[in-house]
Amino acid sequence: MVDMIRTARSEGKVQFRAGVIPWLNRLNEYQIPVLIFSAGLGNVIEEIIIQEGLQDHNIQIISNFLDFPQDRNEPALSFKGEIIHCYCKHGSHVPREQWTEKVMDRKHAILAGDSLGDADMGIGMDHDVLFKLGFCHSELPQDFKKYQEKFDRVLGNVPDVGYLQRLTEEIIAGVVRTEAQPEGGAEQIEAKVTKS
Repeated sequence: MVDMIRTARSEGKVQFRAGVIPWLNRLNEYQIPVLIFSAGLGNVIEEIIIQEGLQDHNIQIISNFLDFPQDRNEPALSFKGEIIHCYCKHGSHVPREQWTEKVMDRKHAILAGDSLGDADMGIGMDHDVLFKLGFCHSELPQDFKKYQEKFDRVLGNVPDVGYLQRLTEEIIAGVVRTEAQPEGGAEQIEAKVTKS
């Protein structure tokens, strides 16, 4: 069964948004953790991460993982833990032991999602600044307005992560300035994240 997931991924057309791999590499370079929170199948996401060569990166997956028996060729009969769906996809529904210290100790976070429910992923996470970026795939003005009510910034029909890459570079530049000039550096980062 596990081999079927591997084969389906390698022969399938699942792919990241354009620019995701260089962006994840850049985050890894600065030891910035990434939390992938998905109501999909964690086994598939994990396989994508492995096949893209990102398994050594600072990435944690919170998702629905199939619970395979000892004989990995047998079918999975259940999921590990509680099922995560789009209406409970937030920190307060995930056991604390599943969050790594690297994620929990961060005081600034960027949340990116493409459904209205994704805007709630930060619930239960203790961050001083949480910048919410929404990817709205609808061309209806009323849908875009709903996204604007839930997210700090909304991008419409954007096939890449260029905005996230630019935002990350600004934050990294702020961190470098903070290390070089301790006074006022942290406020600069916070201002950039909240005003973008």
